[in-house]
Amino acid sequence: MKQLVLGSLLAAVVLFFWGFVFWGLLPNPGFQEPANEEAVWQSLDENLPETGAYYIPDPEGDSESVARHESGPTAFLFVRNQGSPVMSVSMMAFGFVHMFITALLIGLLLRQASPRLPTYGKRVLFVVLVGAVATFWFDIAWPVWWRTPWTFFLWMAVYDLVAWTLAGVVLARFVQPMRGTQPLGVESMRTSEAPG
Repeated sequence: MKQLVLGSLLAAVVLFFWGFVFWGLLPNPGFQEPANEEAVWQSLDENLPETGAYYIPDPEGDSESVARHESGPTAFLFVRNQGSPVMSVSMMAFGFVHMFITALLIGLLLRQASPRLPTYGKRVLFVVLVGAVATFWFDIAWPVWWRTPWTFFLWMAVYDLVAWTLAGVVLARFVQPMRGTQPLGVESMRTSEAPG
């Protein structure tokens, strides 16, 4: 368990610095700038008074809303009315904890599967595949179901896939099959099922 926690902690450090590089140093083709940011900002304050998620126009509204939805434009907005520092210490701390817990959970999956993953490469691949499943499920769902622009979420998918590849490189070093464990095969299954 100690190795799992240590590996998850180091994986979180790697994820944290990867996030700094990706979101802080690389250009993001998914972000667009409004023609008049101040006017949009004032409109948010005036027309969206509560923190929450907004889908405009309402696809379940009256016939006029449906017509506006069909003609476009449409918007999915996440609005937070309270101001906050751009990069606060608390956000960084919670972000690191989030990364650590996620790495720990994937590490637990890796530990359960480790008897079938005797080599380092197979353990790395296992983490990459887990990350790929999560990436495909979460990131690709947005443009599929909510018709959000593909560019942003494909870029997000790149971030996630690289992140879990890097995490896998770390976790696979620390989460290894316990000594004496054997891959579960037909013979071992028969042995376990034999009457005692």
